[in-house]
Amino acid sequence: MTWAALKSDIQTFLGSDTRWTAAELMLYANWAIRAYSEYFFQVSSTGYTTDGTTKEWDLPSGYIGVERVEYDPSASGNLEFLEEIQIKPGTRFYNVSSNIPLMYHVEDDKLKLTSPPDAADTLTVFYQVRHTEIVDDSTTLTIPDRDLELIVLFVASKAAARVMIDQANLDRWKQRQVNAGSPVQNPLTPPHRQFEQEFWQRLFDRLPKGTVEIYRKGRGA
Repeated sequence: MTWAALKSDIQTFLGSDTRWTAAELMLYANWAIRAYSEYFFQVSSTGYTTDGTTKEWDLPSGYIGVERVEYDPSASGNLEFLEEIQIKPGTRFYNVSSNIPLMYHVEDDKLKLTSPPDAADTLTVFYQVRHTEIVDDSTTLTIPDRDLELIVLFVASKAAARVMIDQANLDRWKQRQVNAGSPVQNPLTPPHRQFEQEFWQRLFDRLPKGTVEIYRKGRGA
């Protein structure tokens, strides 16, 4: 779906085509995409040139995290998946004389291996990135259709919050004298909170449920 189509849906949901500018709606939608991407990111990949001596490379700009690292000795098609080593006090590094990387870790936005691969090897990193942000009406959204309602809810919460801020400055929402019975609550507060809570609830409902692994498999201490 393009941004033009989703923007039309948002405007229909809000019940107004003119109160919020196109720039405002785009800003709120991009905020929603960033929040969504923290939990449901895209996975992209890139290959690195190996030369037998290099064992660290810069990760692509905008990466969120590393999904996996594939190592193919001599480009034979026999893929090996490198294990990530967690850097902490007491961590042991393997001193390997051959050009066979066993593990990797990420530090200072770099991918670092325990040993440099040979020049004939191939190395591919799969990394997490945010979904495509909106630039103009022709931008094609990469968020799955089943989750586009989350974007609508997030935008609606921010749109209601903006009106709530505008309304808060009106005299009828200011307390003019104590115990005079004048209303001081803002009527846009409940809709804003409802839309925002529904966004987060639906997002967390989409997260996978199950056992959480809190230890690293492999060789013991």
